[in-house]
Amino acid sequence: MKHQLIMKQITVLLLLVLSAVQCYPQKKKMTKESVTSIEFEMFGRRGKTEISINKQFAISTSRSEKKFVTMTTVQWNELLSAVSKLNLAGIGKLTAPTKRREVDGALHCRIFISTKNKKYETQYFDSGIPMKELKPLYDKIEAIRFAINDGGEAWKDE
Repeated sequence: MKHQLIMKQITVLLLLVLSAVQCYPQKKKMTKESVTSIEFEMFGRRGKTEISINKQFAISTSRSEKKFVTMTTVQWNELLSAVSKLNLAGIGKLTAPTKRREVDGALHCRIFISTKNKKYETQYFDSGIPMKELKPLYDKIEAIRFAINDGGEAWKDE
């Protein structure tokens, strides 16, 4: 009899805890599906290059050409993994570690991350020297940029 009473009390307590957890607002996590594209902008006196990356393609656009590579699932997931470690709301407040771009010592770079509902952008930083929080993402973008330059196909607008 005493055992049944304790079991009923434990059951009621568990139900109360579970209902309280469901009522507590959950912090929204970045999901793979919520990031729709990542863009990278790099420019200097000689021109501008933009890289636009989505789940299917990575497209590089410059003054003289437009090339692309097909994205693999592994590449896209690596980008998403790097993005998931960022506080997207705070990336616009990060300050660049160097300012060589201000005296033409480096190219100006900036990263944009688009989700279904919002577009986040970084401050400008020197090419090759991103903010430490952005370094893993920047390195993945650079690898894709080099892949486009080395083996990308010409993009044909239809």
